[in-house]
Amino acid sequence: LKGALTQAPQMLCQVQGPLPCAPHVSALLALALVGICSGSSEWPKNGSQPGNRTQPENESFLQPARPPEATIAKLQCPMGYYQTDGARGTQAVRLRPQRSHEYLFEVPAGVVNYSLHVSAPSNATLRIADKSAGTTILRSGRLHPLPNTSFTYSRTVGVEEALLILGTLPVSIAVGMDNAAGEDGAAVVRYRFDGMSACRAVPSGCMATFRTWGPIALLVLLGACVYAASSTPRGREALAGVRAAVSSAVAHVGSRHSGHAQGGEKAGFLEGSPAEESPQDAAAVGRVCRPASCCSCRSCVFFSSQEADPRASLPRQGQSDEVEEIVRRMREAEEDRGLQQAGLMRLEDLAVEPDMKRRILDCGGASAAVDAMARHSDSSLLQEHGCAMLGNQASQAKVQQRALLETGAVQAVTKSMRDHPDSAKVQETACWALREFATFRQGRDHILEQEGIERVLRALQDHALTAAILEHGCLALAYLAHEPKHRKVIAREGGITTVLTSMRNVPHVGAVQEAGCLALRNLSCSTEHKATVLELHGDDDILQAMRTHPPLASLQETALDALLVLSLKPERLVDGGAVKLIVRAMECHADVEDLQQTACKLLVHVGCGGAKVRAELTRLRASYFARRAKARFTSPGVKAAAGKALEVLPQGGDEGSSE
Repeated sequence: LKGALTQAPQMLCQVQGPLPCAPHVSALLALALVGICSGSSEWPKNGSQPGNRTQPENESFLQPARPPEATIAKLQCPMGYYQTDGARGTQAVRLRPQRSHEYLFEVPAGVVNYSLHVSAPSNATLRIADKSAGTTILRSGRLHPLPNTSFTYSRTVGVEEALLILGTLPVSIAVGMDNAAGEDGAAVVRYRFDGMSACRAVPSGCMATFRTWGPIALLVLLGACVYAASSTPRGREALAGVRAAVSSAVAHVGSRHSGHAQGGEKAGFLEGSPAEESPQDAAAVGRVCRPASCCSCRSCVFFSSQEADPRASLPRQGQSDEVEEIVRRMREAEEDRGLQQAGLMRLEDLAVEPDMKRRILDCGGASAAVDAMARHSDSSLLQEHGCAMLGNQASQAKVQQRALLETGAVQAVTKSMRDHPDSAKVQETACWALREFATFRQGRDHILEQEGIERVLRALQDHALTAAILEHGCLALAYLAHEPKHRKVIAREGGITTVLTSMRNVPHVGAVQEAGCLALRNLSCSTEHKATVLELHGDDDILQAMRTHPPLASLQETALDALLVLSLKPERLVDGGAVKLIVRAMECHADVEDLQQTACKLLVHVGCGGAKVRAELTRLRASYFARRAKARFTSPGVKAAAGKALEVLPQGGDEGSSE
């Protein structure tokens, strides 16, 4: 555990998925620990859908083709350990100049179906070694796979490397990078895995829980108390000091770190299409991602006789009336801040499950959460979990959203943001919650009435380098921009500049770049706001996002859609390098139907340009990719868009390339 804690700050991982079975374990520490339980999960399909979405994809990974017999059954971890269903993450890496084997992290033996994807400069390559044997598995693009193990490796010079290890990893491997350049560089490492086979009875680095050694400590204290009763006053004083020392030591054995996970584990869908001057529909889609998979030791906290663990006052997890009992006990002890916080944490996790949303609402769980947030408004931790619980409850639940709005959920969230402007966690969960409420028209109207737009913009400005806040905040603005009246408020309050600043502050974070592109796209559905985006050179930021994140199909499609709405002159698109990026996106993501359709529509617009534009289209053989898209897909949308593109594009050769 000490070693894991030492390495955890170096991981800089962005874990996408909640820990519903262990809300008090931080995602970063949980991934650092090697006890990772197994479980089967369904991967989202590679590709993207038109218009608005809530879950940015990192779908350039090689996808493991998992046969039925390779599926791992869910495990029942012992008391004090936790397991869910799979994990993925992202790590931004700084590459020092002329550095051989820049160590990144270790992948423990037993990980199932592990895939690794690296986007780095052409002079930086991935290196992987067998940690126990000290041998090299991958170096400078040359693969030396382990015996009896399925390794698949691919590399595109200057763009990306991908490694897929099917099955169970037999040994621990060390992952690093070699940078031959004479200057600093940067790389983005993305990984995903199905779990650990099998979860250890006592995971490495874990300790026994309080249930094991707690009675022994209590017996020792009881014996000492009996001794003190028959001893001198000085002895009793000494005993009191010993007991205080023991209590302090035990209390520091473990600590509870609670927090909701970030990003795609809480996906939603959007109702309606952007109104006014939208060149095409923006039907919304959502995606539910499987939560992260971890097996970690329970935090141990010693409680004095005057203080009880608030979690002990809640019903057992999994019992038939768990939700009803949690709400009942929260109502009975409204002044007990610890119990209210523990109850919100449990409801936050339960609200992820679709069948639990209705039960929570029917038994008054939402109103209990709103009341707890109002009664304990000075507790940032309670507000954090309250916002997360309400956001989970609103996610993908149109019927429940109407009832949530009647309980004052949006007002509670915006009040949390107003009362705790300096708390990054409160602002993050609140932006997340507003993003989910903004997927429906009634929710958008409530957010407008409660000055939620101003709250989101303030959060983006005050926490300008916190990627999770920037992602959720930009997505909230994107969904709010579905109506012209909301777009006017966003633009009036400086929202376009704020979105562009957010994108420029963290160019290496693909999720923020995609959210920003979507916000600019929806805001540009109004002519006056489109002009503002162009005056601020927002098209340059969209193109830069495409250059920086070529493997991310969803980001590429969103950026292409934004360029289509902006309707730039073909000559300006050529001067900015847009045509090359369009062709490269079609080349790299040939199987993504919606990206191909959007790219073909954009080529139709570009193909109407002058001689300079047509020369560039000919040089890049854009017509080849349009023909390929028309031949590959059967959907009427792609065939129609590709057919129109072929009518206006100059005809090139039979082979295509983005160079």
